[in-house]
Amino acid sequence: MTRPSLADCIQNGLTKSSAKPQCGTRISAPDHGQNVVASFPSAPADAGETRVGFKGGTNLAIKVPSNQWEETVAFYRDALGMTAEIVKEGALVAFEFGSMTLWLDRTEKMAQAEIWLEVATEDAGEAERHLNGLGINRCSFPGKIGPDFDGFWVTSPTGNVHLVYGD
Repeated sequence: MTRPSLADCIQNGLTKSSAKPQCGTRISAPDHGQNVVASFPSAPADAGETRVGFKGGTNLAIKVPSNQWEETVAFYRDALGMTAEIVKEGALVAFEFGSMTLWLDRTEKMAQAEIWLEVATEDAGEAERHLNGLGINRCSFPGKIGPDFDGFWVTSPTGNVHLVYGD
């Protein structure tokens, strides 16, 4: 079974909605002192012995408002000199971004850009149970990915959308 990537979803118009996935993320940032750069909550003691492994996927997407489209494409292409492939003229551009692909996806109804990321895991079902145990719930997404898709959507506490999929 082949899973659709974030790139497949974008190319097939499945992430074109202006509506952001609706999520029930309940995780909160802990209090920390001045010298702490970041602090992440650990898994609850009853979360089980098995640790779920996650790794970054090969695609990331920036949803770009139409009024910022041309200057955003020019920034990556001209200012940074990245190699671009126009997938859909005026609507979708893919850039080589190190070992990843950066997708710029033009959206008509968004007021600001959003970053959408892929996260791979060996077992999407176990990953979902693990995240639910931490109070992070899957998102409802306004589009069908496909009946054989092995994955789900979540958002980080800052609202960044993540496609979690079985690799």
